[in-house]
Amino acid sequence: MQFDAVKCVRAIACVIVTVGISLPVPKVCFAQVPPASSISKSEQRKEDRQLAKDVRLALNTNKVNTNDIRILARRGVVSLTGYVPDPSQITKAAMVAQSVPGVTAVKSYLILYVNGG
Repeated sequence: MQFDAVKCVRAIACVIVTVGISLPVPKVCFAQVPPASSISKSEQRKEDRQLAKDVRLALNTNKVNTNDIRILARRGVVSLTGYVPDPSQITKAAMVAQSVPGVTAVKSYLILYVNGG
């Protein structure tokens, strides 16, 4: 009886594939789904508007130029879009917004305003 390496490797590969298929695959979720809310849509919109106002106030208080920034809040997730005059304000705006009570996440789409003149 002679040892056949190719048959041995094939047999091991079959065992690994069979065992691998039978193992449960863990569920991984990368995005948080906000919990179902028991408040009405109009109350939710009111809360979202207030959160956006709170974020704008915090940005202004921390000397972030909000003239060209649009702030949208939806169930604790705040989106910042627009232009800032200084690159350091992009990071600062996201950090300040995240620190506001009620904010669960910040999406920053801010870009640097470059004067074309």
